[in-house]
Amino acid sequence: LTDLFAKFQAPVDLEVFTASGVNDSYNDFARTFITDLTRLSPKVRAAFHNLDSVEARKRGVDRSPTILLAPDRLSVRFTGAPAGEEGRTFMTALILASTGKSGL
Repeated sequence: LTDLFAKFQAPVDLEVFTASGVNDSYNDFARTFITDLTRLSPKVRAAFHNLDSVEARKRGVDRSPTILLAPDRLSVRFTGAPAGEEGRTFMTALILASTGKSGL
């Protein structure tokens, strides 16, 4: 992970949305995973919201868990927990959001 975080150029804001009683094991994984990322790099910043919050309505989020990447700049969302291969895809998206490049 140290090599991945070395590629970061700008901070990336993440917003995590969860609802109690819905997909609790996936919610727990998503919250823990994102919290761990913020501990590993100061360039990863996170906010956590309930699915019934004003922020969820503003962002059009209706599934738990949902993670938004740089929601003020990008329209990238992950629904579900970023585990397994999704974790690799999530990390790639995080790096691309930090560099401002699409990779296309």
